[in-house]
Amino acid sequence: MLMPADAEFAALCQAQLALVAQGLGASLGVVYLAQQLSEKDEPRLVPIAFYPESGIDWEQILAMALNRGRTSATSSPRLLSDARPNAIEQDSTFAASLPAEETAASQNPGYGGLVNSTQQQVVLPLIHQETVLGLLVVGRDDRPWERWERNQLNQIAHTITLGCVLDQRYQWLHQERQHHQQLEAQRHDRLDNLLHQLRNSLTALQTFGKLLLKRLLPGDANQDVANSILREATRLKELSQQLETVLSAEPKSLPALPPALCPPDMQPMTAELINEQPAGLLAGTVLGVEPCSVATILEPLLASAIAIAYDRNLALYHRIPKDIPAIQANPQALREVINNLLENALKYTPTGGSILVSAVPVEAKWVEIQVSDTGPGIPPADLPHIFERHYRGVQANSKIPGTGLGLAIAKMLIEQMQGEIILQSPADPKIWAELLSPQQFASLHGTSLTVRLPVASTAFQANNSPNSLRI
Repeated sequence: MLMPADAEFAALCQAQLALVAQGLGASLGVVYLAQQLSEKDEPRLVPIAFYPESGIDWEQILAMALNRGRTSATSSPRLLSDARPNAIEQDSTFAASLPAEETAASQNPGYGGLVNSTQQQVVLPLIHQETVLGLLVVGRDDRPWERWERNQLNQIAHTITLGCVLDQRYQWLHQERQHHQQLEAQRHDRLDNLLHQLRNSLTALQTFGKLLLKRLLPGDANQDVANSILREATRLKELSQQLETVLSAEPKSLPALPPALCPPDMQPMTAELINEQPAGLLAGTVLGVEPCSVATILEPLLASAIAIAYDRNLALYHRIPKDIPAIQANPQALREVINNLLENALKYTPTGGSILVSAVPVEAKWVEIQVSDTGPGIPPADLPHIFERHYRGVQANSKIPGTGLGLAIAKMLIEQMQGEIILQSPADPKIWAELLSPQQFASLHGTSLTVRLPVASTAFQANNSPNSLRI
């Protein structure tokens, strides 16, 4: 089944019809293509160019051309079901539906088309590799068509056929190109996500290796093992940075067409053109949610964060009430989100600073998990873009490594769990009033990121005793 003709091919057909009218004196002309108007309809012949451009009954002309008026225009013969240029096959029902003398004429290369002597009408099938792609119908009232004129019409039909084939190939290849670009963009984003989470784990592993070495006495037999762990963690982190460089490199593009030859739909793909469906945690699946204990989610994350904070001379506080209600979430996804928020706080808080992790119920319907820090905060110009992929703002010019993916991934996952993530910078000073010295409080900027998720069902709360956080 042919794809709808584009504007350039329709203009070519219109120009060919004008040539027939001016050079051969035709009083009417129509180019039909085999198309399917909707998925429920059978393929039929659809006009794409007329001469004259108004006042022509193309359905009546089609009926006369196909069946000499004995069948209606809506009972067109079955046309090819797959007319892609690289998958063309013989279709015999079209020829079988024509009168015998017309079928014989269409198979005679020296004959100028299918002639209706009463109406001086010529019908030329647009045939490519033994497949009918459409029809060219021309007619005049003042005189019969001479043999040389029919030869000219055959050449015009051949030109239109080649134009149709090129048009279909272009459209099919362009759709394939768009499809591959969409797949590549989705694969690239998933690789970015995987790499980002890998780097977080490697950073924690590297820190644990350093702490382990500090706790071992000189001459301890386990020092070699600890050194090996630290060495391999450092190596893996370096390899992840190299992979990040490769993924960030711009692909080489083909030489651009001259502007006059480049159709609007062949412009480079943009984010708006990529129809990316909501993807689940790294694997591209829709997230499933279940009742989760906040303490169970936070405990291992805080244990790692406290170790990293100790190594970087940071103070890490946590306020998790024992009676905090359970939430409706995806455990793995929520761990990734909180880990990203903690990783940002640990990375951007300078030595001697503080980090606070808290969880509070809100309005009996929500639980808010907040990660706050006493870092430099986020400039106002960066705030509207902070959840965009690869956006780092002012930090892009700093020596602090990063990909600008953590908050974008967190926002995507939280929204899939029917929650929301809220950014506040400068941080709310009230949460730090009891923890900071007067000097630290006076110079406070900081950032707070709050994840809000719905409370789990009452039945789950009743069957599960409150969990206290043990760090």
